[in-house]
Amino acid sequence: MSRPRSEAKRNAILAAALRVFAKEGLAAPTSAVSKEAGVAEGTLFIYFPTKGELVDAVFRDIRVELATAILSSFPRKKDVQTRVRHIWDRFVDWGVEHPDAHWVATLMIARSDLKADPSDAEKAVQAEFEAIHRSLREQKLALDLPPELFQATLDALAEMTIRMIHRRPELAARYRRAGFEVLWRGVGGPTSRSKMSV
Repeated sequence: MSRPRSEAKRNAILAAALRVFAKEGLAAPTSAVSKEAGVAEGTLFIYFPTKGELVDAVFRDIRVELATAILSSFPRKKDVQTRVRHIWDRFVDWGVEHPDAHWVATLMIARSDLKADPSDAEKAVQAEFEAIHRSLREQKLALDLPPELFQATLDALAEMTIRMIHRRPELAARYRRAGFEVLWRGVGGPTSRSKMSV
């Protein structure tokens, strides 16, 4: 009869894996993860039968955490610029406050073998992006960008801004403000520029 699994132990393994991957990269052995978690390597494989499943679980947790941060107090009924700014601020805040998770997510996104079935939180964020894109088009504020390119543009600029803040934290406010201005002016046409208030 198999021993019951502990949610606390599973979470400890995931937290340890995040720390190890952030320090040593995704090639780090599971032995390093089990040592960091304070469990036997055999115990780790009870919870995650393969390293691939462990990596997938870490990535899923990161994505859910970021999506949850974005959805918190989401200003759904506000104007489109306020909604875009909310996503921007929450994304940048999360990346700055969780450097290990941000770095590991960056490493993982470059891989093509990760299972990326979206969580409910991620689906909700995607729905907000789609609603924002519709609003931009309806108000003639957006260039002719497909919704996935709009989202990718925000992601790329936020990633760059987070990296810059990690390097020069004393300039965090300036980088955050300037990054959003680049995003808003880059996505919107001339009519959006007069609405800038950052």
